[in-house]
Amino acid sequence: MATGQNLPKIAVSIKEAADLTGLSDQSIRRLLKMGQLRFNNFFRKKLILYSDLVRFMESGGDLKVNVFNCS
Repeated sequence: MATGQNLPKIAVSIKEAADLTGLSDQSIRRLLKMGQLRFNNFFRKKLILYSDLVRFMESGGDLKVNVFNCS
């Protein structure tokens, strides 16, 4: 593998997921808490697989509960 090569990301942070989807950080955290999005802990950082984020968005974010009224 060549050094300095721009490789595609396979996982994104909560902030990056929010920026990509147009949702707030808080909404992404709610989706994670409700199990609508999956994450992996890498060195104490929650990362969301890019493919999971795309799959979620392609499904239209078909949520079973209202994200904005979750307590």
